[in-house]
Amino acid sequence: MAINTYILHYLRKTNQLCKETKKKGLNLLITGYQKQLTYMDKAYAFSTFGSGEGNTWLTAFVMVTFYKARSFIYIDPKIREEARKWLECQQLNDGCFKVSGKLYNHKIRGGVPDQVTVSAYVTAAFLEMNIPPHNPVVMRSLSCLKRNIYDHSNTYTTALLAYVFRLAGDQEAHSKLLHHLDSVAIREGDLQYWCLTPKHKASSLCVEISSYVLLARLTGSVSERDLSCSSRIIRWLVTQQSYYGGFESSQDMAVAIKAMTLYSSMVKNRGSTSVTLTSPIDHLSFQVNEQNKLVYQGLLLQDLKGKYWLKAEGTSCTAVQVTLLYNVPASAVVCSFSVEVEVVIHNCCHERLVTLKLKSLYKGDHSVTNMVVLDIEIPSGFCPVPESLWNLRKEVLVNYVEYQKDHVFVYLKELHKDIAVFHELELIQEYEVQHLRQSTVAIYDYYCPSTNGGTTTPSATFTGSSTAAARTISLTATPNMTTIITMATTRTNAMMEPSNCHIATRHKVISDSDII
Repeated sequence: MAINTYILHYLRKTNQLCKETKKKGLNLLITGYQKQLTYMDKAYAFSTFGSGEGNTWLTAFVMVTFYKARSFIYIDPKIREEARKWLECQQLNDGCFKVSGKLYNHKIRGGVPDQVTVSAYVTAAFLEMNIPPHNPVVMRSLSCLKRNIYDHSNTYTTALLAYVFRLAGDQEAHSKLLHHLDSVAIREGDLQYWCLTPKHKASSLCVEISSYVLLARLTGSVSERDLSCSSRIIRWLVTQQSYYGGFESSQDMAVAIKAMTLYSSMVKNRGSTSVTLTSPIDHLSFQVNEQNKLVYQGLLLQDLKGKYWLKAEGTSCTAVQVTLLYNVPASAVVCSFSVEVEVVIHNCCHERLVTLKLKSLYKGDHSVTNMVVLDIEIPSGFCPVPESLWNLRKEVLVNYVEYQKDHVFVYLKELHKDIAVFHELELIQEYEVQHLRQSTVAIYDYYCPSTNGGTTTPSATFTGSSTAAARTISLTATPNMTTIITMATTRTNAMMEPSNCHIATRHKVISDSDII
């Protein structure tokens, strides 16, 4: 919902919001608004599953998103105001805000759950809602934050603080924070970005930090130096976009799109550009102009061998992206997650009762994971026993269980490294199915879509990534209707389109497809 709101604001501000795009965007906002309300408790605080302790960070995020979306759709003002009151009640005596509720994505807030970082986020939300800096609650929180502007131990917090004090109009604090950020910036040619440390590998966290620096540069009065530095950050952010124009996670994409739309709305970009790519057997050309600049254009290259020449002529800013897709051998994949399944068959009362005993294990680089999902595909002819689903909700680390479209999804709060977790699920056979195909149990990190494990037919390759794993369960009906259980373990691999290359152009850094 937040990303759609930023894009709609950008398109409207730049007079590019056509009727069809607006209709699509409004429908998405209405759906997002209704869905967000299911995560609200009686105190108007928001949490990951709509139950348990209210979440300070999440409530601030939803509150400011509703505030920005109100210019497009109806948002009940009481919800926003009550959420604000709840947040104000979380303020401590020193002016900072209490860290309340659990976040299941450790990358949100930069993985730093301290009061200063959370307080900076809440304060930014208040200021973005045009609550003035002299408001008593905001004034106290700014005072708390100002006591920490010389603590540069975490680059994420420093970047967020720079943005907060730019919103508050405190030029002195803002300049000091930007001066430090400039000293730790990572520069590669005409690219500039920030990570937790200069040696830190570029990741979604780097995207989020760099986006906050960009927001700190472009909010309020903007100088030529701000624009010059911002263009280097934008160039780097574009290199981090995926084939579809998004980023690694929903959180870094929200902050990045927010910063990129702000930059794009400030930079005049009129005219047209002709882009031509030539290779020994290919000659591709793109025309980007005022009429099609929001349209994503892409073509396939016929041969990967040889040299390529890229030529651009024109007066507008156009982004060109070349994407190579390839297969990764399963033997080269190292899984961070694993799931083992023991199938126990019970014969009772002429019914087939099957118990799945699952063992989930994380063996990656971190001490603890984000929220983890067990995706259990239910074989044809079977369904989960209702009482077993209810009991599963009470088992260790289980936060939520849902059954839909022949899949049982078990949401685990987290997994600790090298500590196995065990769960059970009972299935009952309602009717017999011959030539039953394999079913799959997959385990993956909820906040990293690229780690999704997939289910296919036995003869196909599993799809997923290096940090997902899947266990195949084959329940095959023999001629005498006796159920035979066969087990097969398959590591998932990054399966993509084989041996082709795709080239595409984007006008500016925003395309209409980003609203989808």
